[in-house]
Amino acid sequence: MAPKMKKPAHISQEDWDDVDSPEWTADDFARARPAAEIVPGVVTLAKKARGRPHAEVTKMPVTIRLDPDVVAAFKKDGAGWQTRIGEVLAQWVSKKMTQSIGSIDSGIQAQVDALEGSTKQISEAVEMINKISAQTTALAIAAVLESVRVGAAEHAATDARRALDRIEKAVANAARPYVTSKR
Repeated sequence: MAPKMKKPAHISQEDWDDVDSPEWTADDFARARPAAEIVPGVVTLAKKARGRPHAEVTKMPVTIRLDPDVVAAFKKDGAGWQTRIGEVLAQWVSKKMTQSIGSIDSGIQAQVDALEGSTKQISEAVEMINKISAQTTALAIAAVLESVRVGAAEHAATDARRALDRIEKAVANAARPYVTSKR
């Protein structure tokens, strides 16, 4: 059995006598349940962290060397001088990020403009190739017909091959400035 406790001075004798707290038996311990099962709300409140609430974004402690006049200028406005320095630095970072994004946007726009110009050039090249192809096809047919007309049928196939070679060369030459990519 535990020794009797002495009554504290701030508790009346009547209240002290009304408290009956017998020692627990093995049966009492067997029937006991965790407080979290019986009064979960109270346990949750008791487990909450004490002190300042945790911030979503925490600050990082750093050591930085600043000119004494800079520190004095921030300190002269009183408490929160470190926060004010952080705000000034955050504004500077935001400005730099905005400038970087602006230059990226300009670069992207320049690439888009170049692609639009290239698309126009490619369309013009395709149009020119189609015209050249039609003209050279007509010339090749005319050459074959001329060969047949003059009775040189055995030379017609050779002439047709030569005409087709000229067509391929003309198409390749016409397309070369547009196919070569500028890097």
